[in-house]
This record gives sequence, C-alpha cells and structure tokens, in this order.
Amino acid sequence: MGSRMNGGIGMFVEKANSPGGVLKVVHSLLKHSEDDQYRRRVYAYDGDVHGIDINTIPFDTTWLEATDEVHTAEDHSFQQERFLADQELKLIPHADGAARTAVVRTRGCMYIPSVLLPYVLEKDLTAREAFETLLPLIEDENLLQAAAPLVKFLLVATTRIDGDAGPTTAVRMGQLPDPCGARQVIQNRRKNLLYQHLPGLQPAGRGVATASDPALVGIMRCMKDANNAQQAHLDETRADRAQQNLPKTVDKKWPGHVDRLLRLCNVEEVSDLPRYWHEAAAWKKTSGITLTNVLQEAVDLAASELEMVELAPRVTVSHANALQNWNFVGLSQQDIGSGILLFTITPPGATSLQAKERLRRDFEQVNDESTMIAGNTSISATDAKALRGGAYVPVDFDELEAGLSAGGILLGAVLGVEHSTVKSYFNSLRTYTRVKLQLKQMMIARYGEALAAAIIGY
Repeated sequence: MGSRMNGGIGMFVEKANSPGGVLKVVHSLLKHSEDDQYRRRVYAYDGDVHGIDINTIPFDTTWLEATDEVHTAEDHSFQQERFLADQELKLIPHADGAARTAVVRTRGCMYIPSVLLPYVLEKDLTAREAFETLLPLIEDENLLQAAAPLVKFLLVATTRIDGDAGPTTAVRMGQLPDPCGARQVIQNRRKNLLYQHLPGLQPAGRGVATASDPALVGIMRCMKDANNAQQAHLDETRADRAQQNLPKTVDKKWPGHVDRLLRLCNVEEVSDLPRYWHEAAAWKKTSGITLTNVLQEAVDLAASELEMVELAPRVTVSHANALQNWNFVGLSQQDIGSGILLFTITPPGATSLQAKERLRRDFEQVNDESTMIAGNTSISATDAKALRGGAYVPVDFDELEAGLSAGGILLGAVLGVEHSTVKSYFNSLRTYTRVKLQLKQMMIARYGEALAAAIIGY
C-alpha cells in the first residue's frame, strides 16, 4: 500500500514472559477528513493487509515523546557481541558508565523503513529477536546511516533497566488501543487510502479501477462470467424450490455470524459469498446428501476453477462439521488436527501405508455418515466421536507438496478462489517450489526426510 510502502511505526508493548515486550508495527497513518466527531484525529492500521478487514487504531502522539537517558552499548556491534556471549539472555543489563557504553535517548516508537517491514509485521518479535532480525538486514541494505535512529531505538529496547515492577526497558509501553469500530472512520480510510493504493480490494460493482493489462482484464471478465453463472444457478435453484418448503438462507442459518462471514470472505453482500455457504445453509438432513457431499462439491468446483482437478482433496466428515461449527483452526499451536488446517488433509494420491489407511478410514466415515442420513437417524455421541478426524502428518516431501496444494484448494472453496488470502497462499507455494531443492537438502540433512517434511508443513 502506498503509505505502507513508506514504512511503519514500531513500538514494544507488554506481553507475559517477555521482559522487553514484543514489537508491534502500525502503518498507513491518515488524518480523518470527514466533518464529524473524529475530524483531525490520526488513525493507523495495526497488522498486515490481508483484505479490507484490518484493525484500525487511533494513533497516540504521546508515543513519540523522548525516553529517559539510558546507558547502553556505544554501537550495535558491541550489543551483538554481548548477546552472542549468552544465548539465554533476553535483555542486556543496564551498564552505568561501563566501558564501551554511551548515554542514549530515543523515542517511545520509531520509524521502520518499508524494506524491513516484511520481517517484523505481525511477527510479535521480542526485543532481542527484533534486534537480531533487523540489524543484519540494515547492514545488508546499507542503511546504517539512514536508519541510525532505528538502531539507537533497538539498543535502548534491548537494554534492561530496573523498575518498580521488575526488569523492563525505557521504551516498553502498555497495550495498543482497542480497534476503532466507528463505521465513518473505517469507510473514510477505505475510500481515501486502502482502495486508492490497492484497488483490487474494493468489492466489485463499486467503480473498481482495474489494470490495463489485456490478460488481466480477460481473467477478470472470465471471473465475472463465472460469478454470473454461479448466481444464475443459485437463482434457478431457489425458483425450483419455490413451491416447496423454502430452504434456509445464510442470514437465517447463521444470524449471529453473517458480518463475520462477510469479513472472512472479503465481500459486502451475502449474495456474493462463495457457493459453498449458500448450499450449506440450504442443506437439510432429508435432502438425501450429507454436508460432507456439499463441501466436496465446492472443493471440486474450486479445483476446477484453479485448474488443479487432480490435486483436489477428499474432504472428511470432520471438515464439514468444523465449518458448520465455525471451528476453522485448533485452540493452540499443538492442535494441528482440528478445523481445516493442513494436517487434517490426507494428501491425494499418497502411496504410503499410513496414507492408504487414513484414506480408507476417511472413506468409511463418509459412508457411515451417508448411512445415518439415509436412515434419518440421529447421530449419537458415540457416532460423533467415531466420525472425528485427527492429524495426518506427511511422511515425505511428495505427500507434503500434494497436501499443500490440496490445502489451498480447500481454502479456495471456503473463501473463494479470488480471495486475497488464497492468492497469497499459492504465491507462497510457488516461492516454496523455487527454493525447495535447497531447503529439502538442508532439512533432510538435519532432521531426516519424514521429520523434515513434517516441520516444513507445520
């Protein structure tokens, strides 16, 4: 984004078990221009741009105030030496008048050049991690002089001073303000900032400025035709059911989640949601098909649109139940077998004994679910437990790569294949493809093939 390309503002906020706090980065500062109660207040985005639903927070000018003087290393190389000498050290002790130290004063937050933002945005780095991440990059980019204030800020951020509540630093502050929920502020920033620099994020039908590249225009036209065909299909389906009991719509199926679903799929109208959500909302137990069948049809359609039909995953009962219950991810980093995460997918075409056994079990579970639906029987607690999935960890890189592609297809079925997150996912997958040979060699040499594939997938 244009203003984000000019960099961001970094600050360290409190976090448990991190005496120096963690680095948060805000960007895209803009003064509110509408004639209302928020006029002339400055707002910023907190976090990266993954769509139009970005946390907007008020920017507090007191963050720019100077800190107290701190005795810290006279240059960054000395601070690096001290960290290298003790790998467990989180902050460098305050050294009053010691050799190779200097008295330094900085500000509560500091400008971070745009070239460095990808390494810190949404990373929640500790003070030491931020120092050890940014200093080599600053040196590589020949920014030591231009980024001297940032280097000084990092020196102070990694120097411990003793406060009343225990060890801390001169730049650590409280938490960031709560996101601003004022619609006029959010819409003003979208209109005057977000859509100006990233027109592709503006929902269709609102005068989106498109690129002049004929290939891109052709792709967009095809997508529009596909969306129109999808809408026509939905209209035809509704007409056929007009004389029957009307199926539930998304609004009636999930009345408390509509706004969340619109933000998730990056659309403004319910009618623009991906096909899966309409079909899942309209599904009835007496329809003769299962929710897993509904999801599988959506996945197959997404695979066709992405021209990856041979890599379409076989979805499970657990996937369908997870989406119905809004359980997209697990409760912790260790909960890798929940929701629609990568390790819930058995890689299509996998030939290992573990994969074949998992595919067989998945197939039987889908059949068991179909039998229950066909018999119009209720699912007991024992049945539900039996139909749960679990994690499948790829045993080699072939399974990993098939699983990664399958995961992107599943994501496209849920969010829409044109969603910015889906595009970013496949861009990352293409990046992995370019570096995988070197990465595989390094990881296999250190961990062995099975564990290396699992670690990369995680």
